[in-house]
Amino acid sequence: SKVALLFWVRIQLEDYIAASIIPSVQDFSRSWRTGLAFCLLIHRHNPLLIPDILSRTDSQDKAVWLELLTLAFDLASSHMGISNYLEPADLIDVDHPHEPSVMMYVSEYYKVMSSAQKNESPTARQEK
Repeated sequence: SKVALLFWVRIQLEDYIAASIIPSVQDFSRSWRTGLAFCLLIHRHNPLLIPDILSRTDSQDKAVWLELLTLAFDLASSHMGISNYLEPADLIDVDHPHEPSVMMYVSEYYKVMSSAQKNESPTARQEK
């Protein structure tokens, strides 16, 4: 469900939100336009894939959005096996991205990340 997936996203990003790297994710539309939320989910999954993302800030520059969305979609595809359901233009070129499409794409992150987290030992999670 939408509420459960949004709750999962907020838990995954809570450290980044607490550190003021990103505002709290409020929806599956405008909250994802900049690409930063996708990048931070990837960083949460595997910090080595995107080590410099913590130095980035939420920008209003659409060129930065394009860069971050392209990076996130490419990494999700090549390292997490997540199909590219979305293109950066789907998020950048509209005021309100199509919520069901973003939800479907984020649910793929959930599947990959929750499966990986279940396979980790509690000790390995604490060491991160």
